[in-house]
Amino acid sequence: MFIDGPAALGWDDWREIDARHAGATLREGLSEAMAAGALKRLPLDEIANMQSAAFNEAALGLGAGRYGQATLEQTFRALFEGLRA
Repeated sequence: MFIDGPAALGWDDWREIDARHAGATLREGLSEAMAAGALKRLPLDEIANMQSAAFNEAALGLGAGRYGQATLEQTFRALFEGLRA
């Protein structure tokens, strides 16, 4: 998806589709978590874009065998702990 999608669709179209689907879901979840007081209030677009980039890179690295699942789980747990309110 991260390699063939942009190659087949073009970067701009792929990004628009990703933002409309996965990006919207991520923004909604972060917004709800901030509203509930579970996460620090941060600029929504910026934190959603950074989280999306982290997830995308993790998926690429995991698929290429650069990261182990346990290491990624530990890293994301620490990342989200840092965002807790």
